[in-house]
This record gives sequence, C-alpha cells and structure tokens, in this order.
Amino acid sequence: MRQRGDLAFDKPQKVEGDHALLTLAAMQVGTPVAPLSPTYSRLPEARHQLSACLDVLMPGPVMVECAAEFGDALTLVPAGVEVVAVRGQATGRDATPFETLLEDPEPARVDAAFAAVDPDAPAKILFTSGSTGGPKAAIVTHRMMCSDAVAQRQLLAFLAERPPVVVDWQPWHHCGGGANSNYHAALLNGGSYYINSGKPTTEEAFAPTLHALKSVSPTIHFNVPQGYAMLAFHLERDPALRAAFFADLDCLAYSAAAMPGPVWDALAGWGQQVRGVRLPMISCYGMTELAPMHTALHWYKQRPGLIGLPIPGSEVLLLPVVGGYELRARGPNVSPGYFRNPALTAEAFDAEGWFVTGDRVSFVDPDDPARKNLVAALYDDTNPQLLIPEHF
Repeated sequence: MRQRGDLAFDKPQKVEGDHALLTLAAMQVGTPVAPLSPTYSRLPEARHQLSACLDVLMPGPVMVECAAEFGDALTLVPAGVEVVAVRGQATGRDATPFETLLEDPEPARVDAAFAAVDPDAPAKILFTSGSTGGPKAAIVTHRMMCSDAVAQRQLLAFLAERPPVVVDWQPWHHCGGGANSNYHAALLNGGSYYINSGKPTTEEAFAPTLHALKSVSPTIHFNVPQGYAMLAFHLERDPALRAAFFADLDCLAYSAAAMPGPVWDALAGWGQQVRGVRLPMISCYGMTELAPMHTALHWYKQRPGLIGLPIPGSEVLLLPVVGGYELRARGPNVSPGYFRNPALTAEAFDAEGWFVTGDRVSFVDPDDPARKNLVAALYDDTNPQLLIPEHF
C-alpha cells in the first residue's frame, strides 16, 4: 500500500492502513478476520444485519476506525468483547487504542503461530450481500485466497513483469476488492493499492474515484459495468482524466454483469488513442464462495458478455436445464461452506462435492460447445428474467 498526500478529496483523509495491518497480522498467526459492511453499523434500519453477523461470528476483538462514529452500533457488541478503536472513545463503552496492539510483538510466539497456520483453515469470514435473504457467512481459507491470486498471475503474466498499480473503490469487506482479489493482485506482485470510497452509485458518491484516477494512473483497472459506464461518461468529457487513466493502463477487468456495447466500444477507442494499442478487456465470473474468480476471459475478444473458461486449477460442471446449463464449481478456490452453519453448507454442495452456484450459462455456439466460451445468462429459477448478480 502506498500513502499519497495529494489524494485527499475535499479534506484530508486517513489512509485505511490500520485495517489492512490488523487483517494481515491476524491471518499471519491463524486468526480469522471478518470485515463487515459499514452500512450495517451506520444505518439504523440495517442494524438487524449487524446483529445477525455478530450472532454468527461470536467475535473476539471488534475493531472500528472511530469509536464515537460507531457508538450506537457498539451497543450491539456483547459486553465481554473487547473493542479496539483507531481513535476516540464511545459513550458507555471502553475501547482499546489500536496503537497499543503494536507494542511488544513477541516475535517467537508470532513465528510459532505462523508455522502452525493450516492452509485450509478459515482466513476470513465474508458475508454475502444478503440480496436473497440474510447475509451468509462464507468461509474463505488461506488456500482459496492464494489460488485466486496465483491464477490471476498465471493468466495475466504482465502482473509479475510490472508491479501493478490499482485504484479501487471496492471496500475491505468486498470479495473482489479489499477483501480478496484486487488487493491481493497488488500484494502478491509487489504493486501499489489505492483504496477510496468512490462507489459508482451516484455522481457525488463516485467523485473520490474520479479524483483518485486523475492523481494515480493505474496499470490495471477492476470495476463493474455500472462503474465503467459512469467512468466513460466522465472520460468523454474530461481529456485530462482520459489521459491520466489510460497513460499506463495494461488492461481493464470487469465482472458481475455484461458490459454494455457502447461502453465497451468507447473504452476500446480511447485506449487505442492514448496507448496506441488495443487494450484487452478481461471478464470474469465468480462469487464470494469462489474466492471470487472461477472463470475468466483472459484473451482478446471483440464482444462483451463472455465469462471465458475455468481459471487454472478449477473446474466447472454443466448440467442441462431449460434455457442452458446450470454451472457447478470445484477447485482450490471453492469455499468449504458457511461459518457455523452446517445445514446451509450441506445445501451448497451436491452428492459429488460440486458447489451449486444456482447460475445458468449457455454456449456462444451451441453446435461447437467444446471449443467455445461461455456467455453469462443468469436467471432466477422461479422468475426467468435476466438478473444482474451481486456476486462480485
């Protein structure tokens, strides 16, 4: 991670290095980490989600950036659980200053704990979006995270040749952002990771991302189609942003839905103008339980909407259903199940051990399925309307 003073937006912002530091330290000694969406704490109407997460986790320490800001939410944390705060105190709840955790590291104990870490033990507990019911606590093991990061480097060799620069709005609890994929792409390959809060929901919310992209030229950019659509709107109108964004860019990557054709064409054209080459646009399919990537289109194609082939080490099973095939998954990137929920875990796998995604796909060319890529056609089983999944 790199700290840049010129990335402040409107007012100085503290780089969220403490969260990363605590996460990496905990995983190094075999302690699972569960990053939660701040929305669960900030919005009173979402507090029931926070309560549900705490009931499942039964956590040890709970860390917050600002104790005062999350004071109301901290009333839901059981009395016997230690609260760690980077700054401040909450009314009626003592908080241990984060800086005290940096004292007396006891290297011998750390080394012993690190040596005992099981690759298949939980490294993180990531809660799914809860779009179809309550959030599910997906177990993410050390092996899952490593397999995803290594597969990325095997598919995209330039990541190892030139340390990536990533500017990312996807937060620490997001499987494709700070929790797993994008962050680890920078971490494994000795790159730089700039995280901001500029989620592509409204123009105001997206502003920090636009500011960051003017200040830092990424070498690889991860986003969702909605984010690329909002970015394209500003790239068309802002030559300085366009020059900065494409200056060092090696490729663009997207997931979660098909890229709109006009956005695809615009990005391809601007990349050609600035870089002098046609930049590859990589598409992926996956979900939280798959660490998150399971298939990828990692070679150049002239059309959007493809999900490619299984990543190295992973497999797909295609079961014929009405309208296509149900995709099931297997590999070192697949979660062993859901934390403290054996019933839900049992439902997630078939009798042969394949993870049941519930997603449908179809072949680009039904007459030549062995050599063609898959195109996403994700439908709800009870209501056959095209969905935009929230997996990534």
